[in-house]
Amino acid sequence: MIVWLHAEHLSEENPALQAHPQAPAAFVFDQPALLQEPLAFTRLFFVYECVAEVFATRSGPTHLRLGAVPDELAALAALYQTRSIVTTFAPGARFAEQVAALEAKGLSVTVLAVPYLVAYDASRVPSRFSAWWREVEKQALESAP
Repeated sequence: MIVWLHAEHLSEENPALQAHPQAPAAFVFDQPALLQEPLAFTRLFFVYECVAEVFATRSGPTHLRLGAVPDELAALAALYQTRSIVTTFAPGARFAEQVAALEAKGLSVTVLAVPYLVAYDASRVPSRFSAWWREVEKQALESAP
């Protein structure tokens, strides 16, 4: 089994990482997506730092890769002689496409639910994080440990 860590849930509290602490874990910088919609260096570096921080807490093997997510995960699955990928849910078409591509490669993908920080209307897509945060800040901070 390979644990697929993605940018939508970079946390030591990631349910897939917690459920499989000894399994190999991988984060793939999605090169096709980055070529299509480049991110600022500061954003890329932030993601890298988050991944490094999460990986530093793991006792199982970790992998940081650059490429097409399904291809990189399939290569790791072959390396570890497994057909199983476990990850956490991410909203959006790209995630669904990647899961479908992994399954088309003959891999079994288990997608675990993630706890939400706040209740929200999933049909509403905020255009800016700051505007959304102003709406949910009180609720989020009240539920924080």
